[in-house]
Amino acid sequence: MKTIFNHLATFAITLGIAIGAPSAFAQKDQPDVGFVRIVPVLTAGTGKTRILIDGQDVYPIGYGSSQKTGGIGLKAGAHSITLRKTGIQSAISSFTVNREETLTLIGFAEKVPSKNPNDPPQWKTRVLPLKRNDSESGYHLTLISLCQLAEIKVQAEIPNTPKTQIAYIKHGVPTRLDLGHSKEDLSIKVNGERVASIPLEDPGNYTMVIYEDEKGTTKALSFYDPKLATAG
Repeated sequence: MKTIFNHLATFAITLGIAIGAPSAFAQKDQPDVGFVRIVPVLTAGTGKTRILIDGQDVYPIGYGSSQKTGGIGLKAGAHSITLRKTGIQSAISSFTVNREETLTLIGFAEKVPSKNPNDPPQWKTRVLPLKRNDSESGYHLTLISLCQLAEIKVQAEIPNTPKTQIAYIKHGVPTRLDLGHSKEDLSIKVNGERVASIPLEDPGNYTMVIYEDEKGTTKALSFYDPKLATAG
């Protein structure tokens, strides 16, 4: 991960900006800077995923489906992102970074409809944007399904307590759960099978991306973001 951070720092310096925690740049002498976090969950194709922002490669070695970037500092305004992976058609997506805000981009591969059912499956990159926003007090969990099923059943359980929330998550549609104020570990089951746990530490928003790996096994990637809401 240190190597990845060094590449991101070099990438940010190349653009004439800074990289790191958003709070470190809320200073008067800093230019208008926002942040983007990229979660490239592309399990189709082969090899690793390369991320290009405004045509520049963020980390030439590439990212695995269980990896994500940290916050990358960018000048506030419009930018473009391209995800590249062998076996998947690349598409350029536009996004806007606002000053002192963090935008999260979830990258995934979507199957392209084929006229001939006998043709091998074709895939194309897509990007789902999430943005930070003011959150109520307590703990919240945003769930995003990239599974092949149109809908999955998710159970969020706090072990050794009767506290369980059940949600039916549609593919590519973020769903937010209010977890209350209990500081406990959270166990996540998908369609009845336990796939992950999340240690709830600081209050705020936790995000979990649920997907299927190259072998079809259900996996989950989670991260903490104090302020998070679905982008428009």
